[in-house]
Amino acid sequence: MAASNYESGNHFTITWRIENANFCWQKEGEHISSPEFVVDTLENTKWSLWLYPKGCRDGSHVGLFLHREDSCSVVKDIEIDYELSFMAADGCSVLTTMKASKHTVAKGQMMGFPNIETWENIFRLKSRVFA
Repeated sequence: MAASNYESGNHFTITWRIENANFCWQKEGEHISSPEFVVDTLENTKWSLWLYPKGCRDGSHVGLFLHREDSCSVVKDIEIDYELSFMAADGCSVLTTMKASKHTVAKGQMMGFPNIETWENIFRLKSRVFA
């Protein structure tokens, strides 16, 4: 059975700043990951963000995922709602965002968006609009 904190209103925000992200050297299918973070309101589960700057399967799109670490809480499955966004350098303006509701996550599983936006839009066109 999946655990759920939706009704209790537990919400949190993680901000991961990446300097010079448009110069990432990763190739298609390669990711960079954020430092791990623990969410105590979700049974002390450990998480990280995974960014595929050149995409998972499509080199023209950026992939962004939330990854539940394997070495965390005893809870096997947990149900969450989540939103992943790219912010402009000012930290206030949203470049693009995607949401998912009532997603059940097992240990070691990642969920997110393999084609959240094109690389060109995030790192070239939209970033200029908000600079």
